[in-house]
Amino acid sequence: SVNTTLQRLRELQRDENDIDPNEIESDESYVNTLKEFLLGSAGPAIILNSGKNLSAINTAAEDLCGIRFSMSEGMNILDITKERGFAATLIEMCDNSANNMGTSQNGHYELQGKQYNIYINALMGKDGFAKAFYISFVLDN
Repeated sequence: SVNTTLQRLRELQRDENDIDPNEIESDESYVNTLKEFLLGSAGPAIILNSGKNLSAINTAAEDLCGIRFSMSEGMNILDITKERGFAATLIEMCDNSANNMGTSQNGHYELQGKQYNIYINALMGKDGFAKAFYISFVLDN
């Protein structure tokens, strides 16, 4: 939580006049790269963009999380999940990965009555900001 707070302070302290629009890198190519990884995913997986908006989800994750891509594309993860606690867990893990230069974060959450391990990796841009998040779910045996 300290890292998240420091990151937010850095973002808030930046003066919008000091930000060169050419320095801010688009997240589109990073999201597209993760979509390629999603094609080979054997288990449930979700891709969020830098704003934590849904960019892609496979069928297994749709069924597990109760999220339908056709109705949720581009929407923030907070707005599309039924459980606020689940969304908060994902956002916190995304922030932790972003604040640790994309290092994998893992946690646990119960979905559909079963315990799942959740793994989140941030894909960092050249500008040092997280551009996309790859979220995978593994059934905890």
